[in-house]
Amino acid sequence: MKKTIIIILLLILTTGCKNITYNTPSSKVSNFFKNYQTLNKSIIDELNLAIKKDKNKSNFEKEIYKQLLIKQYQNIEYKIKNEEVKNKDAYVDVEIEVYDYEKENYYSKKYFLSNLKLFNIKANENIEENKKYKNYKLLKLKKTKKRKKYNITLHLKKDNNMWKMLNLSKEDLKKIHGFSS
Repeated sequence: MKKTIIIILLLILTTGCKNITYNTPSSKVSNFFKNYQTLNKSIIDELNLAIKKDKNKSNFEKEIYKQLLIKQYQNIEYKIKNEEVKNKDAYVDVEIEVYDYEKENYYSKKYFLSNLKLFNIKANENIEENKKYKNYKLLKLKKTKKRKKYNITLHLKKDNNMWKMLNLSKEDLKKIHGFSS
């Protein structure tokens, strides 16, 4: 009889604590990043929608950027640094490490502009529209191994006793994508 009561109490405690553990701001943030790492369907759907909307890129460029971002998502590293709860608001500080696509963009452009003759480009030509430049930049982005750390603070709100993450700022999304300076 005592063993049965102990087992039941342990089950109740384990189940109850499990629910509490999964409903913390930090656990929600952790799940958010795990969704990126595991390429959760909703993350891929959002990526596909964003890429489809981009009218400035060819289908080839869109496909390469999609591959780059999938690589980024799968390899994102994160550490939860701090959690601060104030009533129904929570702020979770996170350090992320991602491929530094922004720096690779910068160096690609710098190299390209310094070597216009090598690429057979005129000095007054708009390189952003130049197919050789775009292809060169995409090749360099695909090859990058450089990584960068960013700090972001995610805001969550408690709604019906559940923590929900608010939309990310454009700057935080750029950091996650590795295109922030």
